[in-house]
Amino acid sequence: MTVVANLRSLGEGLLAVPPWIPTTTPHRVTDATAELLTRALGGSDGAQVEAVELTSGTSGTTDRRRLVVRWNERGTAAGLPTSVFVKSTPSAVKNRVISAVTGLGVTETNFYRTCRPTLQDVPSPWCYFAASGHGARHLVVLEDITASGGIPGVLSRDCTLAFAESLMDAFAALHAQFWESPKFATELSWVTPLSSRVGFRALAWQFRKMRTALCGRAGLDLPDEVHRMCEFVNAHDHDLYGRWEVGPQTLIHGDSHLGNTFETADGRAGLLDWQIVHRAPGMREVTYSLVWSLPVALRREHEGHLINRYLDGLTAHGVTTPPTNEEAWRDYRLFAFDAWDSIAFGVYLPGMQAESEVNAGFNRANAAIADLKVADALADYVS
Repeated sequence: MTVVANLRSLGEGLLAVPPWIPTTTPHRVTDATAELLTRALGGSDGAQVEAVELTSGTSGTTDRRRLVVRWNERGTAAGLPTSVFVKSTPSAVKNRVISAVTGLGVTETNFYRTCRPTLQDVPSPWCYFAASGHGARHLVVLEDITASGGIPGVLSRDCTLAFAESLMDAFAALHAQFWESPKFATELSWVTPLSSRVGFRALAWQFRKMRTALCGRAGLDLPDEVHRMCEFVNAHDHDLYGRWEVGPQTLIHGDSHLGNTFETADGRAGLLDWQIVHRAPGMREVTYSLVWSLPVALRREHEGHLINRYLDGLTAHGVTTPPTNEEAWRDYRLFAFDAWDSIAFGVYLPGMQAESEVNAGFNRANAAIADLKVADALADYVS
């Protein structure tokens, strides 16, 4: 990462601290006005939004609210959307700073503007409006997936084998579409490798602190394998992160745990929350999902089958040289430390997700690190 990029990341974090900054970018849920929604949702020939009603929502790295949209007679007759899902600037300072330093709102806006319109065979909400500014200020207006029978995933709810298989299919379709894409040098240049992502160095530093803190936290009772892994990663993280840039590169969702998925009305797995899109080997995505989204017994019994299904899916979608099974399994054990880091961060800094969700994912990840003997896999990679 360049000095300029580091300074830019720091500046964005500073701009995120105050509750208000001068900006013309729509960035609050109240900015999704009747006028904006009329334009965004395709109102024409006299169709207009007459009222917007805020309903339930949550707050994390973004504030999320469902809006009920009430049209005039022409809009109703045209069958225009009667509800939308809005993501906007985090209300909590801590979450706003994290989002700003790591560029989450900007990344998601870029994805919906440049990738979502041509995305194939990967269920994902349609985007009606997306804008981002400084200090994590952003506003994204999305299709309400529940209106068409979609069921959002819940991390604390057990994932079925059928859904996990469908998720592997979605990953294969996504990764194949962008496999070694020449567009990474042109219109997708914003899809950077991990080491070039905004805020990467700051996040790597935070992860080192987190591993040390959690391993020393009284009463947490982590498996010995987790302690070994944390010690090794803290000593070798620079070399380990280099693996993200070795081998075929593709666009990955980046945060593909069960809570960022949904089930369509016809039973397919879809993906939500494209805030951490970056460029990496596809197995990083598969690992991230299997390690802390699948119930322990299901993962233990079917992880090999699910990895093979993903590899077969790449071939079916036109990838001529997918990883071998041996290569995939090696990467699965390697990338597991990153999957653990991601859910452990919610234990280290509570409030980013519901406690029940974090605990469910953390318990699964701890079991996976022990089962896969991740410390040994990491040592083999570095040696």
